[in-house]
Amino acid sequence: MRLAWFSPLPPTPSGIADYSFELVPLVAENAEVDLFCPRPSRFRKASAPPGVTLLDPRAFEAAGYDAVLYHLGNNPYHEFVYEAALRHPGIAVFHDFVMHHLLAHMLVEAGRDESRYEGLLRAEHGPAGTR
Repeated sequence: MRLAWFSPLPPTPSGIADYSFELVPLVAENAEVDLFCPRPSRFRKASAPPGVTLLDPRAFEAAGYDAVLYHLGNNPYHEFVYEAALRHPGIAVFHDFVMHHLLAHMLVEAGRDESRYEGLLRAEHGPAGTR
C-alpha cells in the first residue's frame, strides 16, 4: 500500500507535527509512506522520520497512491494541508473540533477573501454567524 501523508513536521510548533513524526514510522512498517510537508522556513528544513520519504506539497500528484491522508489542525501551519485537500480527494483527519482560526487566517488575516469567510459563517450559523 502506498500512502500520501500531509502534515506539518518538527520544528513547526504544532502538536500535530510531533504526532505525525512519531506515528508515520510505525505506519511505514506496513506501507510505503510519502510525507508532504513544506520547509518550516527559508533556512530550515523539516526532518523526515525514519523509513519515510519527505516531499514538497507543491509536487504532489494523486495518481499512484492508494490513499491520501490530510492531518488538519486549527492554525495557519495547516494551510498547505487544507489547500491540498481542496484539490485532491482523500481522508481528512481533524485534530481539532473547530477550524475557525485556520479559515480566519487564510481568508481574512491574509486578506484573500473576506466575503467567502462571511459566506462560510452564514452557511454554518445562519444570519447570526456574520454578526
